Amino acid sequence: MASHESGGRLNETVERIAQSVLELQRLERKVMAETAQARKSAVYMAMAPAFILVAYYFVEPKSTTLLFTTIIGQMLLAAAVVMNVVAYFWARVILNPEI
Repeated sequence: MASHESGGRLNETVERIAQSVLELQRLERKVMAETAQARKSAVYMAMAPAFILVAYYFVEPKSTTLLFTTIIGQMLLAAAVVMNVVAYFWARVILNPEI
């Protein structure tokens, strides 16, 4: 009765809203599924420099030790860590879109 008095069809309006919400949820699930591999890759890329550093230590321990014992090496190492962290969080922002 109230819907006829106000000039609209309340049932149809509620049904359209429900369909819109369901479609939005479906799209969110699809985006999360399609970006899952890229998010996992971002984690691997963030961890890769540490593994490369350890591997390089076994290949060339004297040069690798210089990264930790000299001021320039420590500055380079610190810059690499900062850039790695920034890149990881940047990737997380890109790969978690707001729908």
